Amino acid sequence: MALIDKNIPCVLFAPNDLMFEKNISSIQEIKARDGKVITISDKDIHNADTNIQIPSTIDEIYPFLTAVVGQLLAYHVADILEKDIDKPRNLAKSVTVK
Repeated sequence: MALIDKNIPCVLFAPNDLMFEKNISSIQEIKARDGKVITISDKDIHNADTNIQIPSTIDEIYPFLTAVVGQLLAYHVADILEKDIDKPRNLAKSVTVK
C-alpha cells in the first residue's frame, strides 16, 4: 500500500466469491490513499474508477476468463505507451528471443 498514488492505477481481480468483501475493503483502502482502481470482476463494482465486467461462470472457468482480460489489458496498455510488445525486456534468462 505504500506505493499507491494517483499516478499509477491498481488493477484488482475481484471475483464474486468468499473473498469479495475483502476485495471491496482493499478498494476502499486504495481510494483512501488517492489511488485509481481498475477492477476485473463478474460483478459491477461502483466504487472502482473503472470496472471491466466479465460474465459469471463456474468457478473452474473463471480464472481463464480473467487471465484473458488481464493479458489484453496489458497488451493494450503497452501498445498505448509505445512499448515494444514483440520484444519484452528482462526475459533473456528464461526465454530466448530470436
